[in-house]
Amino acid sequence: MGPRLPSNKVLAHLDVNTSTTAKPYLDASLRSGQVKTDFGGHFVNGTTLHSAYNAKSTYLSAHVGAGYVLKLSEQSKLNLHAQYLWSHQDGDTVKLTTGETVKFKDVASQRTRLGTKWDYALTPTTTAWLGAAWEHEYDGKAKASILYPHAIKLAQKYRTCWCRGGVGCFVAGLRPRSRLRACAK
Repeated sequence: MGPRLPSNKVLAHLDVNTSTTAKPYLDASLRSGQVKTDFGGHFVNGTTLHSAYNAKSTYLSAHVGAGYVLKLSEQSKLNLHAQYLWSHQDGDTVKLTTGETVKFKDVASQRTRLGTKWDYALTPTTTAWLGAAWEHEYDGKAKASILYPHAIKLAQKYRTCWCRGGVGCFVAGLRPRSRLRACAK
């Protein structure tokens, strides 16, 4: 089974100006919770071996951002935004069903994101949108070590994941608005 994420969230959004053609804004979020993972797998190393573990750790993440929404016409608007994202997940020590002890280190991530999104109202109740963003990870690392029970003080360290650099993403979609929301405006 994959990770389960019970969590707490606080989100904030502040429109700085109420101009009809341009709206700067600030936004922020804070999230905390617990990641629970149940893992099981078969490994082949001359013989087939089944191993499993259950892990649990706490996480905390936050973001701050600023943006600018430009009204291009009655049907369309352009949203330019920048965000800083930070996250931290505590490590955990688990015992595999095969007897080894695995120690997962804390994981931290710092990212920035620059993006834009264009909205176009197709009808009073449906909006199409296109977006693009560039996200940069500064130095995300995850490490683990395994202590073998049959060897005296024998531990092997693994660099399980390392992430640094940028990635671009593109998104598109349709957003139907409910009749209630459309009528309230």
